[in-house]
Amino acid sequence: MKKLKVIKGVVGCLLVVALIFFAREAYRAYIEYQDFQNPPNVESDDFKDLPLIGMEEDEWPEDQLFLTKERKAFKDKDMRLVIPRIDCDEYVMDGTGLEQLRQGPGLYACSQLPGEGNRNVSIAAHRAGVSHYANLFKYIHKIKKGDKIYLIYKKRLFTYRYKETLIVKPEDVSVLYLQGYSCVTLTSCNPLGQNYERIVVRGKLIDWKPVPKKLDF
Repeated sequence: MKKLKVIKGVVGCLLVVALIFFAREAYRAYIEYQDFQNPPNVESDDFKDLPLIGMEEDEWPEDQLFLTKERKAFKDKDMRLVIPRIDCDEYVMDGTGLEQLRQGPGLYACSQLPGEGNRNVSIAAHRAGVSHYANLFKYIHKIKKGDKIYLIYKKRLFTYRYKETLIVKPEDVSVLYLQGYSCVTLTSCNPLGQNYERIVVRGKLIDWKPVPKKLDF
């Protein structure tokens, strides 16, 4: 009888542990689903009616979001993003809405395209979810000093070196402004599996050249 009670007690404990485990996993899945339904974007109103700027680059505003003619002409997969540190090698989609980020990293409407001068190539992707594209930037926080980020655009290979990681509020659009140098800005939700902050990883352009016949990242 005593042995039976011990067995029942052990089984009871195991059931409690199992319930806690499944409840935790269910909650995590719910959080990941919520993250997937909320793109790592800034407030959508900031992208409505962006002014189309046709002036020379040295006259581009540094304290507001704007749309360039080159950006307006950008189409899905016109650019390729490669981040060796996190095993990311994907074509970039036109926009950062839910539909675009289901197919790859997305180029912000206010982004400039790769080049020398003062440009900010701004790209978003999911960090936690239930599919390949929902996890592209899962390990974005592991990008560190010395790491490189590559963009392939118009038959040119642009190389950026990691500069900094920032944590900002979703409404902080200043990370997408011109930064005073040519850079790439990667954004995603933060903390992992939640979306009340944004993690921002930035790299500075250090080199560009025609795409070599053999790419070796």
